[in-house]
Amino acid sequence: MALIIQNNRWPMIQAQLRLANKSKVAVGFHSDSPGSTASHGNGMNNVQVALANEIGSAPGVRPVVPSRPFVKQAFSGSKRDPFLLNMKKMLGMISQGNMSTLIALERIGRMGETRVKDEILTGNFKPNAEITKQRKGSSHPLIDSGKMRAAVTYKVRMRGTAGGA
Repeated sequence: MALIIQNNRWPMIQAQLRLANKSKVAVGFHSDSPGSTASHGNGMNNVQVALANEIGSAPGVRPVVPSRPFVKQAFSGSKRDPFLLNMKKMLGMISQGNMSTLIALERIGRMGETRVKDEILTGNFKPNAEITKQRKGSSHPLIDSGKMRAAVTYKVRMRGTAGGA
């Protein structure tokens, strides 16, 4: 008996794996996104507000903003494991020829975006100062108008090509 290959997907799988090795997903506040550069209402845009909250204000700067690392917390500790497991599953699907690199990265991006947005809502952060609570009418850190949370997005950055062997 002879082995007959009717559909050789190996070159396509190899190309997708090369593409996956060179491509990335960036989750956060992208400067070319309209939501990121929109005014936050305090003279700063959403990128600036997010950065001030993630790392805190510089010493001597008023008002004092404590570090509330919502991006870092979204992908660390026990929250990292399910994310890595899903990435591993998608890599397996790419290597079996059942998913393209682009689709896998889009799914990872949506998952990361959701994770950061959820962290803004449910993360454990230093409480707001009393004056901030009075101004906002809320004691929830990181939530004022919801503009910053809405500005969280992802971008897939493809490198190389999926064609060729």
